[in-house]
Amino acid sequence: MSKKYETPQLFIIKQSKLLLYWLLFTHVLAIIAVFLSAVSLLIQWLICPLLIISFIFYSRPRDNSKIIRYGTLKGWEMSDRGQGFSSIKILPATVISTFLIVLHFETDIHQKKTILIGKDSLSENGYRQLLVSLKINGLNKDDL
Repeated sequence: MSKKYETPQLFIIKQSKLLLYWLLFTHVLAIIAVFLSAVSLLIQWLICPLLIISFIFYSRPRDNSKIIRYGTLKGWEMSDRGQGFSSIKILPATVISTFLIVLHFETDIHQKKTILIGKDSLSENGYRQLLVSLKINGLNKDDL
């Protein structure tokens, strides 16, 4: 039986504000934990700027929009910053939830990578479609 041709589904992933808020929350908790710890005040004041630099580094705006597409003929593909599409293999370590997708994949040059996709990284309908596509088509039986 031959597969029916369907138009590929496109998912344009943008930076998530929910993940930025989570990053801020965890850094604030880390700063509070440093000041509640039993280390000397000097070390506490040395660690705090490192945490602030870490937050600035990880929260800076990046042009890291990615496009993921799934088609019945070519499978999963990804484009990074508008470059050409390359095939990817979704790994079993991928975590899917209603608020966050931790997408683990392997590129065509055998590099393992991870992308955090917050619920607000896509439109509400787009996030739902990606969630369903990953559940149904994410892992082929041959990949396990």
